[in-house]
Amino acid sequence: MRILQLISTIGYYGAESVVSGLSRELHAQNHSTVVCTLTRVEKHSDVITEKATRWGIPAFDIACLGRADWHALRTLRRLIRDQEITLIHSHNYKSNLYAYLATYRGKLPLVATCHNWTRSTKSLRMYAALDHFLLRGFDRVVAVSDLVAENLRHSRLPADRISVIPNGIEVRDFEAVPAALHPKEDDQIAIGAVCRLTPEKGVPDLLFVAKALMDRHPRVRLVIAGDGPDRHQFETLAGELGIAAKVKFLGFQSDMPAIYASMDIFVLPSWNEGMPMSVLEAMAAAKPIVASRVGAIPKLVSNEAGILIEPGDRNALQTALEKLIADKDLRLAMGKAGRQSVAATFGIQKMTEAYLQVYKAVLPQRFAGASQPSSANLSCSGTK
Repeated sequence: MRILQLISTIGYYGAESVVSGLSRELHAQNHSTVVCTLTRVEKHSDVITEKATRWGIPAFDIACLGRADWHALRTLRRLIRDQEITLIHSHNYKSNLYAYLATYRGKLPLVATCHNWTRSTKSLRMYAALDHFLLRGFDRVVAVSDLVAENLRHSRLPADRISVIPNGIEVRDFEAVPAALHPKEDDQIAIGAVCRLTPEKGVPDLLFVAKALMDRHPRVRLVIAGDGPDRHQFETLAGELGIAAKVKFLGFQSDMPAIYASMDIFVLPSWNEGMPMSVLEAMAAAKPIVASRVGAIPKLVSNEAGILIEPGDRNALQTALEKLIADKDLRLAMGKAGRQSVAATFGIQKMTEAYLQVYKAVLPQRFAGASQPSSANLSCSGTK
């Protein structure tokens, strides 16, 4: 079995973290693994391929000039043949499309993971509809939460082709990490968020609440890691609220354990989620959680590990954060409980074993050996 992990990426977010963690653990367990990213020239990100190369995993980057790049598709087909891939595991809209087209009418098994569908714009709703259609041609579709699985069933995907596998994390990566990247004064309280900067993540709600908190608690600071199309709009809003000096928009960060280590409280007031890796990472870093009761978050965050609110409820968000600001012992207790919960339930080994069972189930259904053509013209970050 030689597995290709395929993802379209312009940064490093939840799905990218899953691809990296899964690939790393498969490789550690001596399962043959290859990583390939589809990237846009103007928003190129090589974080996944750099990590894979460091771990000794063959890693490739294919540049895509648009939504449908036939040269990129031909390159992907050659990669599949040259690397003798026996199964493709794709992770989002675009990679699902390219995986489907690269193996159309072939016998190569296809597995996709649905992390969530964002329907905040007309174009994103169109992509979600196309993805629903394409996934009917996959051998197995993995949902990261029960809610995502329910959406898949509503899209008329057969129930026997849907599996639910929660995201997993390597807890050890977040233990005993210094917060040297963004030090703060001893009396300050750092509230942190890690997310893609789009409206559905609840960033405007967080900024308005931060304004109210900072008026009452001058030692509070807000740190937001991540990038996205609405970053400038959110930075402008922070300025209009008069809190720009106390809010740091860090943009993309590669050393996430150090970012979490610099926080006292983690917050994610999203309106829509699947199973956010940032919550798992913050819990692994022993941070108390304040988050919306959406997606799989209620299954991740118990009352002992954090406080859940309804999406859009700014009063509840402020009350929850003030409770934690005022009680350091509660923050520490929730952080400890969260780390214990993640280690016991959402470890990377457990997630990897569940994916291996899916791979082994679909391989006999459509397995066929791959032929070997001439070498492809690829950007390779690793060796076979």
